[in-house]
Amino acid sequence: MKEVRTSIDIHASSASVWQALTDFFSYREWLVDAPKITGKLEEGNSLEFSIGVTGAASRNCKLLLRKVDVERELCWSLNTFAPKLFGSERRFVIKVSDADKVEFIQSEVFWSLASALSAFVSYRSIRQAMEQMNRALKDRAEHLQKQLAVETADTTVWPPPFRKGLT
Repeated sequence: MKEVRTSIDIHASSASVWQALTDFFSYREWLVDAPKITGKLEEGNSLEFSIGVTGAASRNCKLLLRKVDVERELCWSLNTFAPKLFGSERRFVIKVSDADKVEFIQSEVFWSLASALSAFVSYRSIRQAMEQMNRALKDRAEHLQKQLAVETADTTVWPPPFRKGLT
């Protein structure tokens, strides 16, 4: 078994991070070589996953949603014809530090012989891709957080309503 694990601090609420992480349709706006992910985000469901790097044929597979804990954790495994041969599990964890700060942890465990060997050979590139996604997610979530702050500030009433007894 081989694990690749990364983490990053994000100055945004868990809601903003979750929104960015699970809005699969918007990945192409902020993530380089973003995969196309479709399906309903519910535990036990399968997601269609398609990734194509420029100049290469796209790879398609199914992901089995193992855990969907809103604003806390998302976990899926590669759903293949031979999971004992090609098994891995990707996990995204959002740990709240403060009201507007979280630690985002991304990890992948390769439990099968073939996937562990592949991870051993490609460890550096897998880790770099995960770190790239972490930085892009940080930028996206912090942007969403700032948008929310502006929208909230725009709803402030000025001048304040007149109160009796004040001159």
